[in-house]
Amino acid sequence: MSRRILFIGLVVVLSWQGMLSAAVTDAEKQLRKKVDDLRRDNAKLVEEMQMQSGALSKLERSNLELKKQLEQAARETASRAEKKRKEKKAGSSSVNKAGEGSSAGEVILYKELGIGYLQDRQFDQAISAFEKALAADPKDAGSCYNLGLLYKHHRNDSAKAVVYLKRYITLAPLAKDRTDVEYLIRMLESKGPAYP
Repeated sequence: MSRRILFIGLVVVLSWQGMLSAAVTDAEKQLRKKVDDLRRDNAKLVEEMQMQSGALSKLERSNLELKKQLEQAARETASRAEKKRKEKKAGSSSVNKAGEGSSAGEVILYKELGIGYLQDRQFDQAISAFEKALAADPKDAGSCYNLGLLYKHHRNDSAKAVVYLKRYITLAPLAKDRTDVEYLIRMLESKGPAYP
């Protein structure tokens, strides 16, 4: 009888072993399938990332080229404006009506250059560009506003910021943000450079 029990126990153990082996084999197959799926997904993501990286590199090169073109156009416009000023000083009558808009074009170019520098977080170059725009057109309120904010936030020069912001208010008395700018001026004047 004990042999019979032993035999039945052995049969039960072997049948359990077979079922467990089959379950492990199924689990292994499912795991391998998931690993293969993950590898395929990973390969797709790597390929997509490489494509995105290539597109980003193209955009960066294009952006750099556009900046160079804009800087070149600004230099050419500044050169034309300087030539025009010299001709006016010399009393030359060779200035024609086509050249009269170069000052406005110069302002636009320098302002666009300044905005590009701002977007690239090149604040010193942005200040220089806006100052050149203001030199070309001393009544350009937008350049005054940008210079006021740049001097306040990136040079921590409250005194210059106040000068440019007051000039902005004078040049654009109907500006929508006038009350905000006036408040900023009051804060800068009362707290000085410590104002955040």
